[in-house]
Amino acid sequence: MQDTFIQAYPKLLQPTVAVAGLWLAHGNEPLLSQWLIDTMRPHWRAQNYAIKRIELISVKSWQEVLSELGSQSLFDDASALIVTGNHKPDKAVIAELERFAQEAQTGAHNHSLLWLTSKQDKRSQSSKWFAPFAQYGHVIDCNLYNEQQRQQLL
Repeated sequence: MQDTFIQAYPKLLQPTVAVAGLWLAHGNEPLLSQWLIDTMRPHWRAQNYAIKRIELISVKSWQEVLSELGSQSLFDDASALIVTGNHKPDKAVIAELERFAQEAQTGAHNHSLLWLTSKQDKRSQSSKWFAPFAQYGHVIDCNLYNEQQRQQLL
């Protein structure tokens, strides 16, 4: 599912939002990305998620992300990972992300992955790494394209 920030934000303020699965927020407005995190954090806390941030410093960093998603905690019911950085996943990681997203849709787990990245153009959005987020997850465009959107947000 793909939404703009202006469309997604009111939905995320609702108390019964399902936050499990893949989330991708792309844009060049860091304040909107932070607001997105701030709206998801109460849902994660209410559902007893362990919240962790991971910075992608290379393509190999995705292995750390996958291992965190697969780990269990004694004290938390699930993990919420906030991933930052622009390193795209390789083919093996894409397959794991797809499997992760499908399992989240079926209710096999409650883990949540939110990847914050810079604006993705149409070409990037048609690439293989983008597909699991678009098909099985949530993609939120965190850009404001005109003054009307800025006023609507305010």
